[in-house]
Amino acid sequence: MWGRWTVTEARFDDIYDRHIRGNRFFEANAYYDQFRDRYRNTLRWVARVLPARGRMLDIGSGQFAGLCRHLFDCAADVLDIDTRSADALRDNDVGFHALDLSLE
Repeated sequence: MWGRWTVTEARFDDIYDRHIRGNRFFEANAYYDQFRDRYRNTLRWVARVLPARGRMLDIGSGQFAGLCRHLFDCAADVLDIDTRSADALRDNDVGFHALDLSLE
């Protein structure tokens, strides 16, 4: 259990492998292998604060939004200047909005 969410280590690994390592994000799989624990530990914290039916806003390339979408069944959106991950995110039911915050 992670907070109120029924997330097992096996479920995290399955979602991580299918939707992060098996997707079209920027980094090579070696990066995602090396930082798997960083993602896992950050998501444990998110699980403690994300309310039921909550929303996740990821400012960046969207890996955390995708993981939250699949692990916590929450609405998730990404704001990023780079649009290369937009299709991968939309394929995973994550909203994508191109935005350069330095111009806002």
